Amino acid sequence: RLPQGLKIFAEDISTTIDQLESGTAIAATADNWPSGVYTVAAARGVHAKVNGVDTPAIDRLYSTSPFAFGLLPEVKVPLSSPANDLHFSNSGAKLKVSLRSKVRHSGLAVTQSVKLFVGPIELVGSITTTNGQDLAWETVDPGNAAKLAAALKLIPKVGRFLRVQVDGVDSSLLATPQDSNSLPAKQFNDKLLVTVTPP
Repeated sequence: RLPQGLKIFAEDISTTIDQLESGTAIAATADNWPSGVYTVAAARGVHAKVNGVDTPAIDRLYSTSPFAFGLLPEVKVPLSSPANDLHFSNSGAKLKVSLRSKVRHSGLAVTQSVKLFVGPIELVGSITTTNGQDLAWETVDPGNAAKLAAALKLIPKVGRFLRVQVDGVDSSLLATPQDSNSLPAKQFNDKLLVTVTPP
């Protein structure tokens, strides 16, 4: 999760050093920073001096080399029943998932690679969203739904954790730390367990 108050600047080759320093930062919100892969670098501007005194103008910018990181999708927990249960019927299967983070979308169509997993099994089907946070998955082939139901029966109930993957970046299965200074908890978050409702 991005810290509150963090100043983040999107790369724009048309931006001058002075404009970058002036503080047109992009707020660290889910709207502005969807889950996925990013590169990041830290930059420091050096002010020009006149007679040994700093001026408002910047004449040099020092930057670290960029490196890649994944901004994890974050599932809202606990999964509310029955909306987030995996429902099977004669016409297929459905699952609804809500995120604290966002995924990019155009209308109902998701424009990033988004996959849902229950345990090790990928839920192959169609994913739509109205706002980038509430995801609706369904399989459109009743035959696939029957195969999925059979596969899930082989997974112990305690292993049916929900995982969301956005552009190859997976949500965490660990319990959330108590505060921002804590290390991640060394246990699975049992609030991510999915209840499978057969037809």
